[in-house]
Amino acid sequence: MIVVIPDLVNREELEGLRAIAQAGGFGSGKATTGRHLKGAKDNLEMIDSQAQARVREIVQGAIGRSGRVSDTILPKYITPPILSLYREGMHYGRHLDLAMAQQNRLRSDISMTLFLSEAESYDGGELEIESDYGRQRIRLPAGHAVFYPTLFPHQVLPVTRGERLACVLWLQSAVRESERRRILSDLAALSGEFERPRQNDAYDLLMRCHQNLLRMWAG
Repeated sequence: MIVVIPDLVNREELEGLRAIAQAGGFGSGKATTGRHLKGAKDNLEMIDSQAQARVREIVQGAIGRSGRVSDTILPKYITPPILSLYREGMHYGRHLDLAMAQQNRLRSDISMTLFLSEAESYDGGELEIESDYGRQRIRLPAGHAVFYPTLFPHQVLPVTRGERLACVLWLQSAVRESERRRILSDLAALSGEFERPRQNDAYDLLMRCHQNLLRMWAG
């Protein structure tokens, strides 16, 4: 399931992340990938530890307050975010993300890309995801994020004009199976359509099904 979250970060947070990037502190992105992918990866990533800490505070704070992320992704653990910069000609070829996050050995169920550059400020650089429904090219407005199963092959197409600034991270869900997460997400969306009236047995039954399935599947 591919999930787009509009305005995951607000305007103040977006400007804060851009200011961090403008201050510099980037190094080659090859340092954070396995040797089998070094030839496919050509980008820059934030390596300044103080800047990384600030990025983590902003991005994980935004994820933590998002009800949509909570209902659809059910985050259990989140890796430290990586601020990623692609300049003209840079790209990241077709690849699969690792099943275990390298730094903390967490199981990576879901990958996230948070777009930070205005869409009209660069050409190319689309995130291309391959799912059972074919290839989908994703290019979102600044502040929007896309979450997708880590098992999907994907790539960042070459940037042909301007710069593409984004933030990426990986999440371990409390519910491993994507199909089960979809059911729970649908139930959460349905229950959110109603305010609980007094003595509404149908609403109570819906909530009971949602919570009991979550209790059964969460690990």
